[in-house]
Amino acid sequence: MQANSVAEGVINLVQTEGYDVVVLGASREGLLQQAIQGNIPEAIASGVESTVILVRGAIQK
Repeated sequence: MQANSVAEGVINLVQTEGYDVVVLGASREGLLQQAIQGNIPEAIASGVESTVILVRGAIQK
């Protein structure tokens, strides 16, 4: 399966395989990086009807 973006590829896979839950690592990208590339986890979450869980590690001080 080929897609134009990571988000599109994951969305297509979830829809094709009928997954109930998607678990993603939440990004720590800055606002500029998100403006350029888009927010991949957000795009996936809004593009599927499945439950989407975003996981982020603890912030190191």
